Amino acid sequence: MKLLTGKTALITGANRGIGRAIALKFAEHGADIAFSDIVLNEHSESLEKEAASMGVKCKGYRSDASSFSDSETLCNDVIGDFQKIDILVNNAGITRDNLLMRLTDIIYAFPDLLFFIIVMVSLRETPVGQFMNGLLLLFAALAIVSWVTIARLVRGQVLSLKQKEFIEAGRMIGAPSRRIMSHHLLPNILGIIIVYTAFRIPALIITEAILGYLGIGMRPATNSNSFFITSWGSLMLDGQAAINSQLMMLLAPAVCVALVVMAFTFLGDGLRDAFDPRMAGTK
Repeated sequence: MKLLTGKTALITGANRGIGRAIALKFAEHGADIAFSDIVLNEHSESLEKEAASMGVKCKGYRSDASSFSDSETLCNDVIGDFQKIDILVNNAGITRDNLLMRLTDIIYAFPDLLFFIIVMVSLRETPVGQFMNGLLLLFAALAIVSWVTIARLVRGQVLSLKQKEFIEAGRMIGAPSRRIMSHHLLPNILGIIIVYTAFRIPALIITEAILGYLGIGMRPATNSNSFFITSWGSLMLDGQAAINSQLMMLLAPAVCVALVVMAFTFLGDGLRDAFDPRMAGTK
């Protein structure tokens, strides 16, 4: 007799990937399989046939397990067909989470500054690189690699918070996932987002100044009415050429960069104290 003979396992998100492997492992040990996914397709039929070949009952249900109402309906349907649920494996969202984290690993492994230099040099003469004197290309290059660290920080914070009692209470009273995310998770991770942004903006300002100093940042505008005439990095490059006769041409933009970096750091600290719900009522 197999270890799980007579047991019923409900596995959400078992249409493919990790969930499918878990379902087949339970079937191998004799458990009947009830599985759910947002879409049932040929993978679902294949899982049912493979589980049936192991001598167990297997049935798929179309359901969004991240929704409380859909989860309740799913459990009722499974109990109606199998009379009981002995094992529950909530695999919903794992596949998407793994894909996102692997993407962040790939982007995180590439040196930021080297990526900026490659993008600016390669696309500088294209229409995208010439639009707004290269400002759009610069912002795009900075944005492509700047989200990975905050994505990891937010993911870790959410994984910690989703196990808290107030999140479980929201689920128990039937609050939809969107409301839980907007009213419970977001206010509690807002502090870490603000603090990281406060430190990341100065880093991006310094990066832009470095690119401008190397001569591959924004082009100086030929029109004096342009919104961005030039960058501090370009001004420092011009000042470096006249360092012996006009030292202030180099010092002035360098001091401006330092002051703005300090200002954003202090601003982020103040915003964290203002928006973090854990700081409410404290002085």
